Amino acid sequence: FKKGSHIMKLSMNPTIVNLLSTINEYGYEAYLVGGAVRDAILNQPNSDYDICTNMPLHLIKELYPKFHLMKPNNHRNTGVIRLNGLEIEISEFKGQTIAEDLYSRDFTINAMALDKQGNLIDPYNGIQSLKDKTISLIDKQGTAFEEDPLRILRGIRIAAKMNFDINLMK
Repeated sequence: FKKGSHIMKLSMNPTIVNLLSTINEYGYEAYLVGGAVRDAILNQPNSDYDICTNMPLHLIKELYPKFHLMKPNNHRNTGVIRLNGLEIEISEFKGQTIAEDLYSRDFTINAMALDKQGNLIDPYNGIQSLKDKTISLIDKQGTAFEEDPLRILRGIRIAAKMNFDINLMK
């Protein structure tokens, strides 16, 4: 990624690093995404871990027998596992690549990812949104809200919690 690339390495919980590494060892991509990345950048505590991968979830179930698939929805296939006291959601990429997956997310501050080395992927300038204390849509046309109207409430909740402004300008 060129757009929004930042030279930044972030530390992650060793359990998350091990999980990402294991998936990588089987030849698949895996990234920590969403709020956990945002909170790591802001040095805030986090207990919400989301990983996205191109590894089929049935293979993750083979590697981690305690992994449980959640009820499928029209957004993505997701499962949950508890490892070393952490509850971790693992989802298949929405699309074929991490770039497509990040584009499918709602807000710029949630469309960042970390690889197992802690390298930041930030194609929509989520770092700048964090600096500006602004919640901004990735898709300025607002189709994110059409796909999932609860995203409106999510944006309000995040803005209130973090004392951020909401910028929905097209």
